[in-house]
Amino acid sequence: MLQAKSLESAWGELEGGIEVGTDALRLFTALWVGLPYEAEETTVLPMAAVDILESHIDPKKAAELRLTAVAGESPGAETTTDDHERPDRMVRGLTTFGDLKGWGVSEEMWLENFALPMGSKTASMKDWAEDTGFPMSEIKTAAQMMVDSK
Repeated sequence: MLQAKSLESAWGELEGGIEVGTDALRLFTALWVGLPYEAEETTVLPMAAVDILESHIDPKKAAELRLTAVAGESPGAETTTDDHERPDRMVRGLTTFGDLKGWGVSEEMWLENFALPMGSKTASMKDWAEDTGFPMSEIKTAAQMMVDSK
């Protein structure tokens, strides 16, 4: 288990004076619970943290965080990769219905799972969840299963 006070030394020195430290943990927590927090200029989040937050925060904020996030695995991970690629067809909060249709998900498949029509091609999964009241976790799981079946 990694202690919060050990984050900076565990991640090591990053280029440009940026750091993943206790301020990053405070930022993540504030975003997770919806509290305002002004992070230090040098604070960044790991990409994995942004991935987790993506379905809980405003899509614009998620995109902003993604621009500064550091790639790589968290300290203590069993394996690491330099490019930390994600699958091309991974359903996330910012995935749009246009993406799903491009990956082979039809309106009929969607209706079978949710009994409601898909949103517009530019609508995100997060937006649809907010509009319909379906839990984001349920939408992501079902949508990923539909994508994987193609």
